[in-house]
Amino acid sequence: SKIASDGTRPEPGRVAPADIERALAWRQGLLELNGETLASAVAAFNRHRRLQLRIGDPSLAREKLYGSFRMDDATGFARATAASLGAEARTEPTGIVIGARK
Repeated sequence: SKIASDGTRPEPGRVAPADIERALAWRQGLLELNGETLASAVAAFNRHRRLQLRIGDPSLAREKLYGSFRMDDATGFARATAASLGAEARTEPTGIVIGARK
């Protein structure tokens, strides 16, 4: 068993069932977002896709997102995210760009 630097043993934490379901949603092809940033969501999509998502406006990268998205629908994710952030999504030969605010 592990001992902390102050000599105490850490208490085991509790994980809510909803948090477990959200963490395992990828097994069902879903990306569940509960306050994750656009940058982390884009990284999650890009791990599973050849056609990459990009963030065209760096100020959008830190925006927090909420919702459930299908991992096989990056275009739908980009459009929904752009609309919620007041930005635009466009398809380019190299990928899908979530761009500048309108």
